[in-house]
Amino acid sequence: MKQLMEKLLWEMMEYFYSAWTLFHQEHQTFLRRIQELQTQKQIKNTKRLMKSLSLAELANLVPYESFKDLLEQQIRPLRKLSDQFKRNTYSNTDCSYSYFDEYLANLYHGLSILQSEGYQWGLKILDCMEGPTKSTRSKQEEEQEQKMFAHFKENLLPKMQSFKKLFDAARAEIEKLIYFHKDSSILLRSLYFFGQEIIGPSYGPDPEKGFLEFIKKIYAPDHILELYTRVGYSFISSGFFDEARKTVKQAQAFLDKTDYEFTKEGRKRFQDLVSEQSLSAST
Repeated sequence: MKQLMEKLLWEMMEYFYSAWTLFHQEHQTFLRRIQELQTQKQIKNTKRLMKSLSLAELANLVPYESFKDLLEQQIRPLRKLSDQFKRNTYSNTDCSYSYFDEYLANLYHGLSILQSEGYQWGLKILDCMEGPTKSTRSKQEEEQEQKMFAHFKENLLPKMQSFKKLFDAARAEIEKLIYFHKDSSILLRSLYFFGQEIIGPSYGPDPEKGFLEFIKKIYAPDHILELYTRVGYSFISSGFFDEARKTVKQAQAFLDKTDYEFTKEGRKRFQDLVSEQSLSAST
C-alpha cells in the first residue's frame, strides 16, 4: 500500500507541475496581449479596455485550445489520481490534502465554464463572419445577449487572476504532501532522475535554478546535498552501488562550488555516505 501511495504521489506531481507550467506560460501570454491592446487602443485602464473589446479581439486573447488541453490531458487525469490518493491515504496526518483536492475541483470547474463561454462566443464570431443575416430574435433577447457579453468581458481578467491564485494555492498544498513523504524511495529517486525536468520549469525559466529552489523548500537546510545524500543511501539499501557512486560524485560537485552553503551536520552525513558506499562497493 505504501509503495502504491508513493507512486500515486509522483504521478500527481508529474501532472500538476506540467499543468502549472502550461497555465503560467499562457497566463503570461494573456497579460502580454492585454498590454499590447492597451498600447494599440491607447487605453491604460484595464476595466475600460476590457469593455472595449470585440468578439474577435477576445477570441485572440484567451488561449482556449491550450486550456482545453490543460483540462482534458492534465487536470482531468490529475483529479482521478488525486481522488485515488485521497481514498487510499495511509496517514491521518495528511490533513491539508483536502484543500489540494478542493483547489483542483475549483480549477476544473472554473476552466470548464470558461471553455463553455468561449465556445458560445466562438459560434457568435462564426455567425458574424458569414455576413449579416436577418435576426429572428426579439429585441429583449438581443439586449440579454449584450448584457451577457459585457458580463463576460468584465469578469475575464478577475477570472484569470483567480485561476492563478488557485494554482499557486494548490502548489503550496501538494508541496506539503511532498514534504511529508520526502523520505519515500520512489519520491527520492524520481526527484533525482526527473525532478529538474518536471518541476524546474514551474519555478522559473532556468530549470536547474528552479529545481534547486523547490529542493530548498523540501530538504532544508542542506537542500541539494541532503537530497543526494538520501538518494545515495536509498541506492545502497537496494544494492545499486554504481548509482550510489554516481550520486556521490554529483553531490561532491556541489560541495566544490563556493556559492552553496551547507551545514556541518549535512556535510558529515554526506561523508558518512561516502564511507558507506566505499565499504559497500568493496564487499
